[in-house]
Parts: sequence; structure tokens; C-alpha cells
Amino acid sequence: PEPATMPHPPRWCLVLLGVAVSATSEIIPPPIGAHYTRTLALPVIGQQTVELSILSGSVARLCMKGAISLDEPVKYFPSQDGGLGFSLSDATHALLKRMRTSLRSAGYVAHEDSAWVTVAPGPLPAIKIRLDRTGGAQPHGVGGEFPDFVLE
Repeated sequence: PEPATMPHPPRWCLVLLGVAVSATSEIIPPPIGAHYTRTLALPVIGQQTVELSILSGSVARLCMKGAISLDEPVKYFPSQDGGLGFSLSDATHALLKRMRTSLRSAGYVAHEDSAWVTVAPGPLPAIKIRLDRTGGAQPHGVGGEFPDFVLE
């Protein structure tokens, strides 16, 4: 006998811990061409702008302006924890090391159409920074449930 089929849950039910998944449990990646940004004052570093532009399904452009200045392509991929894994160049690692800072993690929140990065400035706790989409209208129903930054 055939098992009883259940109707598909509404799409909003498929959002788990801030990471969106499709009906096939695949991570929903950020849309190609999207641009995300945030400017804020960080401990130790001072005022900093972080920008992320999605160039393809596997390459983004990371631009930082302020105490840390860089403009680098970044390879990214879905990670096992539901975030986005990434690979930084040796030059970027060296620059961040000189500033006693590291980029620890990144991700995309599909239902908000926002991205985030976790920055660890020196000996201070890591900070998860929300990057809002810029340069276009956000999809209907996108809200600001995620604060600008969170100490981790």
C-alpha cells in the first residue's frame, strides 16, 4: 500500500535556524547579482564598511573600507552547518592577520534576503554582522528580524 501523502508545508515552515532550505533540503544560495552592505563602528577597528557582491554561484566580491581596506574575489560554497563556506586569498589572510582580525563565518538568510559575516576583531568576542541588500527592491515579506550586529 502507498503511504499517505502529506501536503507540502508553507515555504516559511522550511526556514530553520535562520538558514533557508528548499523542499529538497538544499540550501538556497544568495541570488547572483545581489549586493549586500553594512557600515558600523567596530571595537578596535573603528568605522568599517563591509560589502559583499554575488558574482556567480561560486564567486563573490568582498570589499571592506575603513581601518581594513580590501577588494578581493572570494570563492564560496554551501557548508555543512547551513552557512556559506569561503576561501580567502593568502594576501587577504595576511592583511587580516596584521590587523589582528579574522573572518570566521558567513551565511545567507533567504527569507530576509540578507547576508551575514562573523568578524573577530583581535582579542574581543566575534561579532556577527548583518549585511542588507542594496541596489534594488527587496522581495515582498522580507523583514528586519536580525539585528545589525550580534556579539557571539
